[in-house]
Amino acid sequence: MAAASSSSASSSCAARILMNSTPTIAKHAKAGLHVASYSSSDRAAWDEFIAQARNSHFFFRRGYLEYHSDRFTDASLIVRERGGIVAVMPASVDNGVVTSHAGLTFGGVLSRRRLSAAAILRVVRAIVEYLGERGVTRLVYKPAPHIYHTYPCEEDLYAFDVAGARLISRELCSVIVPAQAARFADSRGARVERARSKGVNVERSGEYEAFLALEEELLRTKYGVSPAHSGPEMALLAERFPDHIMLFEARRGGTLLAGTIVYETERVAHTQYIATTEEGRRLGALDVICDELIARRFASKPYLSLGVSTTDNGFNPGLVHNKESFGARGIVHDHYELTIG
Repeated sequence: MAAASSSSASSSCAARILMNSTPTIAKHAKAGLHVASYSSSDRAAWDEFIAQARNSHFFFRRGYLEYHSDRFTDASLIVRERGGIVAVMPASVDNGVVTSHAGLTFGGVLSRRRLSAAAILRVVRAIVEYLGERGVTRLVYKPAPHIYHTYPCEEDLYAFDVAGARLISRELCSVIVPAQAARFADSRGARVERARSKGVNVERSGEYEAFLALEEELLRTKYGVSPAHSGPEMALLAERFPDHIMLFEARRGGTLLAGTIVYETERVAHTQYIATTEEGRRLGALDVICDELIARRFASKPYLSLGVSTTDNGFNPGLVHNKESFGARGIVHDHYELTIG
């Protein structure tokens, strides 16, 4: 997930231009579509649409999008035809650049199953026209990877290619198919058995702030960075989305050894954060957690994502190998850029 950053004065200005232009609704007569910036009065209709979109994720719901509204200026769009919503695009704006979405791992044009390829081409043209009319010069587009789709949904990629978008980054994400997972490396399997024999057990927990303190210490010590979420923020989000956000901890005798925060959608369980103590590393606590997730908790889930395995410096062979030892293989997270005007 993208790290949070403060919005600048120029970002706020760009947002006012985007959201408060007259008229606030742009009619695209040729396409028969109306594009409008999201407003608070749209909240219920937005969330209802998100619940039925074929490329949806719970973090597109307003209760998640708005938790960091102090850091990301909202520029989300709603596309209507004959009064009904046909597509939405969660987005933020900074310095005249709209991103879908800078505060999320991905975003994109969200649609329901019935929307055809021709209709999505029209939707994308209408969105680009709307942004151009409001002074936006660049759109950064981060579509949801296909594993999150409940039904095929990549017409948007073709539409943005037609519009002239170019690929600007590609990240490698390591993913497991639990029902078909390759056998653990022999060393992993042995560590799991040894750790369990020493009393390491995995349970769901509600101690988000304590776990995020461990995660923050690990990231600061190893990489000099902080997690995207604070402990109180993650506790708030888990309270808002208890069926989608969950913390699993490995403990021995009540002592925290390791943990992971999982984001669960209909088709994917994603490890948002993973951390371990030195004792946990010595005992193989993370091995036990991964075994628990793959073989028990999410055994019937189509995909278990272990997260991005590339960094700003490119391919990280050690990190990729570590995830592959659990049976993971790679998919990509693509980011595109479209120059407008």
